[in-house]
Amino acid sequence: MIIEILSTFSLCVTTCLVVSLKKNLEFSDKFDEIQEEMEVALDVLEEQIKKIEQKTKLEVFSDEPVVRNLLKDIVESKNAVINIAKLLDDSLSTELNESKETKE
Repeated sequence: MIIEILSTFSLCVTTCLVVSLKKNLEFSDKFDEIQEEMEVALDVLEEQIKKIEQKTKLEVFSDEPVVRNLLKDIVESKNAVINIAKLLDDSLSTELNESKETKE
């Protein structure tokens, strides 16, 4: 009787561990995919930042406040996107390093 209970319990625990392992591997794959996409997006952002910086340094032929405010808004938007991207990248890098350390 006790052996049957223990074997049933062991089977349940083993099943849970297998399911957990499968989900962790799926999560790890998805995590790696997201990190790769983030790195590509950051590269694109860096190129766009260079282009925007060059264009915002050009002399504007209109002194209208609307044009000046638009340029200011573009620069602020660029900086906000950069900050968010860096936070996400730092967060993903930290998580990846921690998961590698726990595997070792």
